[in-house]
Amino acid sequence: MPWNGSRPRARIGMPEFQIRNRQDAAREYLRRRRARTSLVDYTRYTKRGYVPGDIHFEFSKILGRVISGECKRLMISVPPRHGKTEHASIRLPGLFFGHYPDRNIISAAYNSDRAGDVGREVRDLLASPEHRILFPEASLLPRSNARDRMHTVSGGAYFAGGVGSAMTGRGAHLLLIDDPYKNRVEADSLATQNRVYSWYLSTAYTRLE
Repeated sequence: MPWNGSRPRARIGMPEFQIRNRQDAAREYLRRRRARTSLVDYTRYTKRGYVPGDIHFEFSKILGRVISGECKRLMISVPPRHGKTEHASIRLPGLFFGHYPDRNIISAAYNSDRAGDVGREVRDLLASPEHRILFPEASLLPRSNARDRMHTVSGGAYFAGGVGSAMTGRGAHLLLIDDPYKNRVEADSLATQNRVYSWYLSTAYTRLE
């Protein structure tokens, strides 16, 4: 961040950081630098009040390997309310687009409403001033407001749909499946298991770039 001795003006639509001196400027520079490379630090920068726990640092390390391409397939199995969706389904797409703004993401959940709820969080993240400061080339197109489909200014695309939905014509460099079963009853149902697995093989898996 260049420093000319004066307090920088806030840009329209950007948060006004209280930078009063060289030390403030240096701290803000380091915060942004870390946020561009670490999922935990990206979440710290884009989510107010976020305090990571030990498991979130583990998420950050393994999901960082997903972004770099070292890890091709990953399954996360943790108890509810441990931040799986927050990190793997919301913040991961933001940081992934930051590194690859022209690539495509497909995100699926047990039904379209749930997938749309997650998609809305991703949309709000990509539209946030904090994300745009870090990755201006990965910000949303001005009229990309739908919660289940959106595009970056660099040509990347995000699509959200329920398990079983059609995905013809869409590709994914990153495929996310968050909670393919709504509850334990569905998870224990052999018929539902077969339906989900059939959809995965015939539809979701074939979308990979």
